[in-house]
Amino acid sequence: MNPSEEAENRVLQEEEILALSSIYDADFTSDSPDSFTIRFRVPADPSDATTAAKELEIVLACHLPTTYPSREPPYYELVTDWRNGAGIPFGVSDVLRRGVDDAFTAAFVEGEVCVFEWVEALKMILETRYGIDDGTNAEARRPSSEAVAATKPTAAVAEDDHDGEDLAADAHGNAFPMTLPPNCPPIAHSSEPLVERKSVFVAHAAPIASAADAALVVAALLTNKRIRRATHNIVAWRVLDHGIVRQDCADDGETAAGGRLLHMLDLAKADGVVVVVSRWYGGIQLGPARFKCINNCARKLLESEGYITAGEGKKGRNIAARGVSRSATDDGTLSTDSDHDVDGVSYTTSEETDSDGNEVATGATTGTTRHITFLRPPPAVPVSIMLHELLDPAYGVYLWPSALVLAAWISYNAQLFPTTRILELGCGTALPGLVAAQCGAAQVVLTDTATAPQVLANAFRSVQTNGLASRCVVTPLAWGDFDAPALAVLDAGYDFVFGADVFYEPAMFESALASVARCLRKSAPGAVFVTTYQERSCRRSVAHLMDRYGLVARLVNKNEFGGWGEGWNMDGGLPSGISSVVLLVIRRKD
Repeated sequence: MNPSEEAENRVLQEEEILALSSIYDADFTSDSPDSFTIRFRVPADPSDATTAAKELEIVLACHLPTTYPSREPPYYELVTDWRNGAGIPFGVSDVLRRGVDDAFTAAFVEGEVCVFEWVEALKMILETRYGIDDGTNAEARRPSSEAVAATKPTAAVAEDDHDGEDLAADAHGNAFPMTLPPNCPPIAHSSEPLVERKSVFVAHAAPIASAADAALVVAALLTNKRIRRATHNIVAWRVLDHGIVRQDCADDGETAAGGRLLHMLDLAKADGVVVVVSRWYGGIQLGPARFKCINNCARKLLESEGYITAGEGKKGRNIAARGVSRSATDDGTLSTDSDHDVDGVSYTTSEETDSDGNEVATGATTGTTRHITFLRPPPAVPVSIMLHELLDPAYGVYLWPSALVLAAWISYNAQLFPTTRILELGCGTALPGLVAAQCGAAQVVLTDTATAPQVLANAFRSVQTNGLASRCVVTPLAWGDFDAPALAVLDAGYDFVFGADVFYEPAMFESALASVARCLRKSAPGAVFVTTYQERSCRRSVAHLMDRYGLVARLVNKNEFGGWGEGWNMDGGLPSGISSVVLLVIRRKD
């Protein structure tokens, strides 16, 4: 392990210890920078003959090695002083210990801190084995929704998972009693759950001023058994810290849901708030509609609590969306009112209503076209692009801040690109690749996953709109795949590889870097990977992966190329989040 990796690990450890001490307060004890204990108690079932205590106390002792979290998890020990009805001490059984080991192993991901997840998993295991229900649910000691969903067929999940149904019946009652940590902000909940084909969604929101506040809110919510038993608890938060946006999200197993929820906060300019959406799976798959349910549930609560401005959304009335007026037509679709377009942005959509008057998407797309211009130092002429977006559950079809920063770097360094061959990974709307083509690149290969054909189709549409079909190729490519079609793309030889926000989902970090490393090895020695990413969490790192694949990175100061938005003109205005975008130039060590 190199010194830089060890130093980064130390920073992540210090931040984790600070967060844990805030969450667990007096139950957290640390006698050295790399060791600590967390003490907690679980109510004991009086009918259980194995224990005479009213509550079970357990201590989780952790030691953080220098290789944590980049390579290995913490070392841990469980300390107990439990006694049975005869006063004879007993400890954690081998069976229970193996279950804890399995849960801890599953919770650890290289590069991410994990102790909070460990503590919550341990609490759940002990409550399932020894604990009693807190009275908020008639079904005592039922396994978590995650465990049920993982071990039973869909029909069984639908029959057994009643927490969501109980919430629907008790929408106006106190469905969420919880233990609030010290200094925890007040938490608001949905007044009514959103129910879609037996899946139940409930949102929770609280005012925050820091990441530590967000962690306190999440910890408080998880003290409630109903929330903890939810199939997913999707989290997104955003604060404005001295003019800089700080934000983070968590999917909790619902891949990409946290990012979509955070994007909604970003679009709504909702600052100083954490929102958590709990979903209880009802046994019927919702497909992409689940993302709409998650965001709609969160938006309704945020509007009612005053974090964002409520817009009108019922049929037969005007709908305000990002400054655009839309109205219902006679056939039930929504059409853009051209007299009310703002900054050249136009939208179309197709929606219907269900029997209760709620909007339901019919599958037609909602689109917007942006005119984006990057000014360049004289005498160079500006670079202008017409970019198509689709407001679709797939996050590859709308513009993210990282793509804007990367495109600005390309525009500023336009003299580098005439006659070059360029590959863009995870192109999404393809803005960086299109700008490179406008700057004279001989060929730009735009790639994204084949599982989202609407992304590739949308990118090709922008290629055609800008008259760049002779220079740009759009083709599918999955990161980490090295079959014949993938190698035909990766091994073609390039001068530059671009990627905006490819380091978004931690589970895909290694796959993305593996593809990058392969591509650079097959290209000329001077080839580089230029990437931008938005800092969403200090827990996400690729330093150990770059070392594994023989890559080195250089951080580029955004002052070098106007990366803070200087000289950018874009219909609809610049999105927030530009300040948290980082640009790296990555090359082979050799």
